[in-house]
Amino acid sequence: MLGQTLQSLGVFKPAKDKLASSNAPAETDDSVIIPLRVEISRRRLRHVSQLALRSLPWEVARQGYVLQLATGDGETLLEESDLLKTQSPTWSPPCGIRHGRDLQSFELRVVAEADAESSDASVLWRQAVDLREMEVLCEDLESLAASLLPPLSPLVQLGNRWLGVRAEGRPEAGATVHAATALRRRQQATKQVQTSEICRNGEKVSALCERLHNLHAHSANLQEAIQQGLSRNCQLRERRELRARCESRLRSLRSELRARCQGLAALRSQLRAQSEREQETVSSSSEQLRAEVSRLYCAKAKETCQWQRWWWHEAASATALAEVTARSADEGARSQSVSIDICASVRPASAQELAERGEGLRVAQGQLQDALAWKQEGLRADATAVADLHKQWQQLRCRQVRVLHELRQVYPIQDCDRFWTIRGLCIVSMENLKRQDPREEQDVSTALGFLAHLLVILAAMLQVPLQVAVRRAGCSRSYIVDLNETADDSFPSVPRGASGMGRSSGGGDQTQLREWPLHYSKNPDKSRFETALRLLADALHQFLYSRGYSSDMSGSNLLEYAERILRNEIYSG
Repeated sequence: MLGQTLQSLGVFKPAKDKLASSNAPAETDDSVIIPLRVEISRRRLRHVSQLALRSLPWEVARQGYVLQLATGDGETLLEESDLLKTQSPTWSPPCGIRHGRDLQSFELRVVAEADAESSDASVLWRQAVDLREMEVLCEDLESLAASLLPPLSPLVQLGNRWLGVRAEGRPEAGATVHAATALRRRQQATKQVQTSEICRNGEKVSALCERLHNLHAHSANLQEAIQQGLSRNCQLRERRELRARCESRLRSLRSELRARCQGLAALRSQLRAQSEREQETVSSSSEQLRAEVSRLYCAKAKETCQWQRWWWHEAASATALAEVTARSADEGARSQSVSIDICASVRPASAQELAERGEGLRVAQGQLQDALAWKQEGLRADATAVADLHKQWQQLRCRQVRVLHELRQVYPIQDCDRFWTIRGLCIVSMENLKRQDPREEQDVSTALGFLAHLLVILAAMLQVPLQVAVRRAGCSRSYIVDLNETADDSFPSVPRGASGMGRSSGGGDQTQLREWPLHYSKNPDKSRFETALRLLADALHQFLYSRGYSSDMSGSNLLEYAERILRNEIYSG
């Protein structure tokens, strides 16, 4: 057991000579490699890893040369080495032999350096090599004796063995090696091993083993402590990295938030400017529309007056025609009676009198024909005027419908089941508006301002006189004035301008009517806001009634009234 331990540690080594002499005969040498004849037929050029030559002439080595591998007939070049300048070259292709890998015979030749790249290369030496005819010489090329090889004999390495052509009459490599090995063994001295030395070495080995076990345990503890420290460091590093990522993400989010706030401020300014532009555009368009409607109304009134004058003229012409007909009939009857009397009288009428009477009859007949022609011309002119008036009315109606459609696009009204919206702003029913949340006051006030502006434009365009006037229409701080308010309820002041088709009173002493706000932001008394809502609803009812539409919509939404007005005016007119 101790011997095995010492032998495993390398302290005690058994004598190889004794083991060899006791187990095998002296003539047997295990270092000699016996060639395997079975492998001869399987040898191919792809198995060759190195090629070597020995004892090249000194002149060839001085001028430099190149080793080349070619096919057996020497026509096809397979591989070529770099420039060599040695008498005993050993060449190993860097990428192995890539061409002709399945060949068993090839040609090895030495070509001068100057002619290596030309087609007419001068070959200094060549020899055909057949792998099947080569024999195993040794494993180490340095230990191969030069006397075993003929001059300029090619050598190839297959695996870890060198093969070559043995010279005739030369001793085999096995006998030479065996003799050298026997001589070396005889010269070695026998080593003496004492038991006391073995015991001392055993004690040292035991101490070394114990120390080795302690070192193993200490190294295991150190490794565990190092692993724990590394794990803690990894955790701390991950936490620091996570914190750094969070801080960088927080900075990026803050910068993004600032950018978005700036963009939101820019968008708000753009929306404010756009709303101002739209308000200016709507006000200008409303003014233009009001002027156009006034012009059309004046033209319509003028045409109505012309139509009335024509009817009066027609009636007068009809009366005159009736009088002329009656007068002609009386004259005819009178002439007939006179002619009867003349015929009955004794004295007959003269030819001059008969000619005068015929001339008078012809003149009367011409006047009658002229009156009839004038009447027909008047009827045709009246028909043309009626057609022109109807065409102008159709053009006016088409223009009104187009303007109403554009107005519907400016103020889109949508039904959302429980509430209605105008330009995206919500308006609930009347009962809910009275209990509106103050936080939603701005949206509701703006929507009511839009509705009041829409009502004012519709009344101005369709010539509907309202019983209320709207101040600051289209904004979130609009007011409604009751024009039916008595002078006792109002108070004297300088009146401000009001929008709407309401009545205007003239006179020296003007009194300002009370304004009812369509908002309730800073007014604790909501009764004024409720009064404004009531006046606005009454104005919508009045508008529906004056245009001939049913206004029985109690408890409905204010926007529903406006939508019904637009729908009836566009599609039912």
